[in-house]
Amino acid sequence: MSDTSEEAKPINLAIVINGEKIVEYQRDRALASKHAQDLDTMDAKLAHGIELADSQISQPNLQDKSTFVAQLLINALLHESDAHAAISCAWLATRCPDLKQVQAEQKEERLTIRLIYDKEYVVASSLKFVPKHQLSS
Repeated sequence: MSDTSEEAKPINLAIVINGEKIVEYQRDRALASKHAQDLDTMDAKLAHGIELADSQISQPNLQDKSTFVAQLLINALLHESDAHAAISCAWLATRCPDLKQVQAEQKEERLTIRLIYDKEYVVASSLKFVPKHQLSS
């Protein structure tokens, strides 16, 4: 008999900025009803249209909304706006159940954000190079 409890557990959403995991949203925790209402309010606002990449989108699809909310999330984290970061992260985690990571890279004035659906966050490990002459046979 195999244990499938690990398979049934939802995958957390990792928010990574410049290679460092900043936040991890745990999807197996239930939202408070107040937060669920906040997400519904956010859905209603997003349905009225968004501005994305200097273009006004009057009827955004889920991908448009996800990209927009990811930008809100990263900006909230960079500016230490915890309330905005929390609602944005909760929206992404609940509305995009297959989303595994939001990765952001900030270089000078440029901010690049990627939504990762196919790979869970794993802590990067470094390899230590050992010169050949130091290897024992």
